[in-house]
Amino acid sequence: MQAPQENHLLAALAPAVQARLFPALEFVAMPLGMALYESGDALRYVYFPTDSIVSLLGDRSTAAVSAPRTAAHKRSLTAPRRAQRYVLDLNGCRRCVHQRTERAAIGGYSRPPMHFEHCSCHPGAGCAVGRTMVDAQAPVLVNRLIADLSGADRAAVLRGCRTVDLEFGTVLCEPEQTLRDVYFPLGALISLVTTVVGRPPLEMGMIGNEGMLGASLLLGVNVAPLQAVVQGPGTALRMTAAQLRRELGARAGLRATLGRYLFVLTAQLTQSAACTRFHEVDERLARWLLMTHDRAHADHFHLTHQFLADMLGVQRSAVTIAAGALQKKKIIRYVRGEIFVLSRKGLETASCACYAAQADHYRRLFK
Repeated sequence: MQAPQENHLLAALAPAVQARLFPALEFVAMPLGMALYESGDALRYVYFPTDSIVSLLGDRSTAAVSAPRTAAHKRSLTAPRRAQRYVLDLNGCRRCVHQRTERAAIGGYSRPPMHFEHCSCHPGAGCAVGRTMVDAQAPVLVNRLIADLSGADRAAVLRGCRTVDLEFGTVLCEPEQTLRDVYFPLGALISLVTTVVGRPPLEMGMIGNEGMLGASLLLGVNVAPLQAVVQGPGTALRMTAAQLRRELGARAGLRATLGRYLFVLTAQLTQSAACTRFHEVDERLARWLLMTHDRAHADHFHLTHQFLADMLGVQRSAVTIAAGALQKKKIIRYVRGEIFVLSRKGLETASCACYAAQADHYRRLFK
């Protein structure tokens, strides 16, 4: 079979890999507007576009053809084994989770460390969230990814880790630099920060004890895509990147867990982008406070109006109005840079649907 060269990804494969993959490919037409899949659907096919363009639509995570052209190579995920196809494990667990997994985008601005307290969101709960504290002196600290591993995989990861204290403002990696270490936060919070010329830094993601810094090693990529800065001091488990690569090569369970986590991060980034573009400041502020509440496990945070404005990418006056409205409804109380959450239910009502959508991704893929 002649190798299709129109798709750069296929063309870059080794000849032996092409020989196994190409017999399972089907050349199909892709008309304009064709929906390839919807968010939450089981994937039946994967597509390698040739001269068509596929758009990923944010709010429902839909993939649709935005420029039809002629065709794309399609591979069935249910093809018979005689096609010598790659076997993709798409049967990730669908188990509930107590903890939310992502904060809205915030900027990498200098500010005092947040003052976190012991968990008040789920007091006495038997889950990892109920046991997690961000106080560095707390006797029990849990990383959700490691806790999700099987006993053998968990033991292997823990053997390769060392507990370290992460100080506020410490830069753990820079974009395009080689990753030397990976981190599994226990109590620390890590911001993933990007910059645009002429603009202040913007936080694209936050990693707490639900995740890890360095999951991109699963993809065979050894450089950091974003700057990682400690935004909340605390402890973490540190492992060398070389050690993680060795464990990934030997442990399918670890690869599956990190693969699910990478999916969650990708889905959350697209949801955050859509939220920033389409939703009002008051909705986004409520959403961000909910995310902070989840990660801090506390009912109060040290946040100034200026920091909130920088974080949301709006003028300070817009945050003052939005926070004032929440305070008038007795949802929060704001005193000299201290925000107290008085009604979590009120915040959930005031937030846009993006908060629940992001939480659902983690809830479906992790226990």
